[in-house]
Parts: sequence; structure tokens; C-alpha cells
Amino acid sequence: FLPFTGDHFIVSGAEDREVRLHDLTTFQTSQIWSCCRGRVKRLAVSPQSPHLIWSASEDGCIRQYDTREIHTCSPEGRCRNVLIDLKRTCGAGPNYTQCKCLSINPVRTEQFAVGALDPYVRLYDNRILSLSYPSNELSSSPDPSCVAHFAPGHISQSYRKHTRSMPNTIAS
Repeated sequence: FLPFTGDHFIVSGAEDREVRLHDLTTFQTSQIWSCCRGRVKRLAVSPQSPHLIWSASEDGCIRQYDTREIHTCSPEGRCRNVLIDLKRTCGAGPNYTQCKCLSINPVRTEQFAVGALDPYVRLYDNRILSLSYPSNELSSSPDPSCVAHFAPGHISQSYRKHTRSMPNTIAS
């Protein structure tokens, strides 16, 4: 549910790679964003930013949508709404850069926790992020916008020894 709308708007995201804003009073879809190039795995909203919606998708991107703006997605998904693109920093290919979870700190809403297809939870500060286009190139350079990484000690150590994926699917 979108904050401060009297529970009249709900947001959805799914395998169709679209984020949709639905008006529950008219039962109409009022806005569709089809920017994601992978399945939408999580959505987040915040009472401090009631017009903003964030999505985490399997294309490795955290995107920000503003319900006050009219948005037309480009056919190839090159929309300037990407806050975080794991391809720019993880660089290990699409199997390792999928975003699986997203959570906004309810007390410090400028903080995002992002889980990907590895055992790490990445903490980002929205105050140092800016909207950009999705990346087409893989890179393994450090991410200056990532404030910290967290992982259970027993998992992060065994992760280095195994090739098996240990995704972090819930962050709160």
C-alpha cells in the first residue's frame, strides 16, 4: 500500500518485469513502469517519501519510481531511474548480480539494505546515490555508495570455498 493515500493505492511487481500502481477505488491501473530487464523480486515504500516506490529486480538494479512524474519507459529498458546497479560493482555476471531483497530502514529512511545472489547484505545511503541509466558492462570495482557489507561469519567463509550459490533472500 502506498503511504498517505488512505489505502487507496497498491503497488505490484512480478515476473512480467513491470511495476504497477493500482487505484483500489476505481479498480484501474493508474501507472505502469516496464523498465526492469529481470523479474521484480521486491518492492519498498516509505512514509517519509510517500510518492516514491523502489523495486529490486533480477537484472541487478534497484530502481526508484516517482508517482508524481509521468514516465515512459524506453523499449530496451534504458530508463534513468536506477539507484543501484550491482553489475557495476559485483561484475561476476548475471548469475551473481540479481537483486533478491530490498528493505528500507524504518527509522533512518535514507538507508537501504539490499540482498543479492550471494550471502551479503549491502547497506546503502540514499543521500549519496543519484539516478542513472542501467549499466551494460560488468565491473568489479568497489562501490563508493555502499556503506557496509554484512554476512553471517559461517556462511561468508564457506561461500568462498564452494561454488554453490547462497542467496540472501530476506533483509529487514
